[in-house]
Amino acid sequence: QHKLTQPFSRYWEAISFFLYCVVFTLSVYTLRVDAVRYQVGQLSWTIVTLCIVVGQMKFVAHNIFEGLFWFFFPVWLVVHNDCWAYAWGALLGRRFITQPFFSLSPKKTWEGF
Repeated sequence: QHKLTQPFSRYWEAISFFLYCVVFTLSVYTLRVDAVRYQVGQLSWTIVTLCIVVGQMKFVAHNIFEGLFWFFFPVWLVVHNDCWAYAWGALLGRRFITQPFFSLSPKKTWEGF
């Protein structure tokens, strides 16, 4: 790590919270009487967006480090591979399988196995 950022990397949560408090205080300080409704609406959407983005990133990072990602990612790959194989086989396949898959998958083709 760099010598300049090393002291900050230890207390990054406290620094982030302090900066958020400063920005929130400045936002409240700059409220105008004629535009309070608009400014509060914008501030609310900003806070909601920050919570969604930060919350999702924390969840994703936690899952990657805890290994849950390595369970769901292969499952996701298999599901999407099967779905796309069916779609491309139905669109571009020529020879249809009539037996015994007809009731299970009516548009199944040899090319889209």
